[in-house]
Amino acid sequence: GTQASLAADFVIHRFKHIIRLLFVHGRYSFLRTSQVSLISLYKNMAFMLTVIFYGFYSLFTAQACFDPYLMSAFNLMFAAAFPLCVGAFEKDISAPTCLN
Repeated sequence: GTQASLAADFVIHRFKHIIRLLFVHGRYSFLRTSQVSLISLYKNMAFMLTVIFYGFYSLFTAQACFDPYLMSAFNLMFAAAFPLCVGAFEKDISAPTCLN
């Protein structure tokens, strides 16, 4: 047992903690991961739809719809803040309710 715990990435010392690990933290992790992936998908769809509509409007010329710095700033600062906050703080139900 000691060699296995030394070789493992993490160790659960007491099996009484495994219930909370699975039912509370596992639920929150699944919820946060699914919501962040959907938010990122919809964010990119909305961003690219404006570029596609501008392509039709400008008859697909080489003129850019957005400044390249603006596109980078949108993805890095404006659009990344909301998925990160959702991924860090989202809880649909409380921990005692998860355990029941």
